[in-house]
Amino acid sequence: MADLFDVKIHPMLAVLQEEPFDSEDHIFELKWDGTRALGFVSPDGTVRFQNRRLYDITYRYPEIHPDVGGHKAILDGEIVVMREGRPSFMGLQDREHASSKFTIHLRSKESPATYVVFDILYLDGKELVTLPLMERKGILRDTVTTSDRVTLSDYIEREGVAYYRAVLDRGLEGIIVKRKASRYAIGRRTKEGSVWTRSDPSSSGCTTARRCGTSAAWGRGSTTTCGRSSSRGARRCARTACSPPSPT
Repeated sequence: MADLFDVKIHPMLAVLQEEPFDSEDHIFELKWDGTRALGFVSPDGTVRFQNRRLYDITYRYPEIHPDVGGHKAILDGEIVVMREGRPSFMGLQDREHASSKFTIHLRSKESPATYVVFDILYLDGKELVTLPLMERKGILRDTVTTSDRVTLSDYIEREGVAYYRAVLDRGLEGIIVKRKASRYAIGRRTKEGSVWTRSDPSSSGCTTARRCGTSAAWGRGSTTTCGRSSSRGARRCARTACSPPSPT
């Protein structure tokens, strides 16, 4: 069997779900408006980014270098471009459509992207996809060192309904709900990860229901706030949803 690090991987996908709920068995994350990207990070620090269509997109984002402490890892996340404190679809398109080395370099300085990591599939020769989600989350926190260009997607527990309402009040479009005990289902769309989105996307100026989601926190120090289970914690988590890391 081929080593997972050496093959192209279809990411696990979520399904659309209409009604939010509270649950002790799930976590709730804000939905990022970005490009889905698996990051294959070598021990020497080099990285290969692959999108959900299996294309290599490494060349588009020369400013992103995930630090995994000399390990060999496969990360899963979203690449986003922040403008005015929230992910910008147009900013992302500017980066996605850049083709010449000069334009890519210029835009990496003018509109730097950030890799928001929410899962880890592989570490030092060991596949982690059969481990429960929360165990993978723990390994992820212990492996990735965050920076201005790399951050971890935070989450809140239990209070899915309050969190969802806080997200809508913020003008954002949706959240992701994930079962704590779920495995990573490569290449499958599964209810182990569901999307709740605003029913009327035009109300916030978006063209689709999937274009305005973002993530709960940037950088270090946010786990305590967004990990709270109270309604107040949900509101605080949503209020910090669009605070970007400082550009370098």
